Amino acid sequence: MVDLLGRAAQRAARLSGRATVVFVAGGEVSIFARGFLPGDTMEERVAHLMAGRGRPADVNPFLRRAAEAVREHFDGPVTYAAIHLENVDWTPFDIVSYDAHRSAAVADIFPEAMRKLVAEHDPKPVAVTEVGCTTHRDAAAHGGQGGSMMFEYENEKPVRLNGDYVRDEGVQARYLREVLGILDEAGMDAAFVCTFVCHGFTHREDPRRDLDMAGWGIVKVLGTGEWEPKQAFHAVAGFYGAR
Repeated sequence: MVDLLGRAAQRAARLSGRATVVFVAGGEVSIFARGFLPGDTMEERVAHLMAGRGRPADVNPFLRRAAEAVREHFDGPVTYAAIHLENVDWTPFDIVSYDAHRSAAVADIFPEAMRKLVAEHDPKPVAVTEVGCTTHRDAAAHGGQGGSMMFEYENEKPVRLNGDYVRDEGVQARYLREVLGILDEAGMDAAFVCTFVCHGFTHREDPRRDLDMAGWGIVKVLGTGEWEPKQAFHAVAGFYGAR
């Protein structure tokens, strides 16, 4: 991974003269990479965390090496997209970044937690690098959950949903307006919606085969491969357009 990030930094350096570029040196490595949590797959590692069986191993030695490899080639700002359980040492980074999905379990403390996050890392800028929810009734209560947790598979490919979900684009749109407002009031320097498009999560009229309900995309992918805006697309456009 360190080698990969170093090569990516070389490519990012080519862009830095033509645009403002921030290099994100990985994200949630304790979940997406083997070695920090028990389990050979992401699903096994997430299950370990959800069951409360222990925190990730120290990610900071890896992050220090990653930041050094990036800075050999890239002289712009560098950050990392963390989850709060990783206890990141932000010394090697210019921007503090967390993936921060609001769920029902943390809704009451979420605004104050975001304000504290900004305050405790001052004067470094703080960003939320991932926030969003999926596109069905009650999705806002589950925050970032969705995707593989909602699928049934055939030949390792998602083919249908694993329950009787009800499509509701309004839930996703309201969630994003509310959470972006909270982050704005907390003084966050940036917030990135998860996500623009989930390729492979095709929208279909049949509810059990409407994989888009399990996706975080603010646009829906049609059977033709084309995409169309969802209500969340217009909600995000309106929020940022007003600023």
